[in-house]
Amino acid sequence: MNTPLDLDVFVAIYEAGSISDAAKALGEPRATLSRQLTRLEEHLGVRLIHRSTRQFEATRAGLELYTRARRIVDEVKAAEQALRQLDGGIRGPLRISIPTGPGSMMFGELLTSFLELYPEVCPDVFATNRHVDLVAEGFDVAIRSGRFNDPSMVRRVLARHRTVLIASPAYLAKHGVPQDVAALAHHACIVGYGGGDKVHPAFPLLDGGEIRVSPAMACNELGVACARAKG
Repeated sequence: MNTPLDLDVFVAIYEAGSISDAAKALGEPRATLSRQLTRLEEHLGVRLIHRSTRQFEATRAGLELYTRARRIVDEVKAAEQALRQLDGGIRGPLRISIPTGPGSMMFGELLTSFLELYPEVCPDVFATNRHVDLVAEGFDVAIRSGRFNDPSMVRRVLARHRTVLIASPAYLAKHGVPQDVAALAHHACIVGYGGGDKVHPAFPLLDGGEIRVSPAMACNELGVACARAKG
């Protein structure tokens, strides 16, 4: 015996509370959904929904069918998604953590180029200077700058940049120009955050080490740090 494939339509009608609202949600004519519902009722031999101009209520049989049909529809959707992934295509949601600041513009350009190649990917981009926990917070990938010390994560280098120390002419005129890195310990330094959430009172050195300082200010937003340095 053939079974009409209208369970998804019935679920949509039941959850919308009316045929008209379900038709709007599905983008189908109301008459089409009404015929499908009638066909399903005729096939099963029971009334599933009492409907009139003033009443729209599921029958006992309709409630029983909805409880089972909801699970079936979910399973069918899951199966379709799994089958689409078998062809090796790149698609689906992609949750990304990126830092704020000037680098976000470059990332936007890279993302645009990526989506031109893989238009079926749906990115969810979250900007923060905090180093998120990829596993616990449900991220697929994170864009980070600086040193990378987590052996549990796989990394790829996207770009390289230089880090330089700067100071305003007014500050140097007032406090003098430091003659070596050790002298930085006696200056009003603005530092960033290690891992995005802990003050890191040090500057990196070319040899891989770092020079510790007593920060006058900690900031993880480049624009604010530059504005303060000019003041």
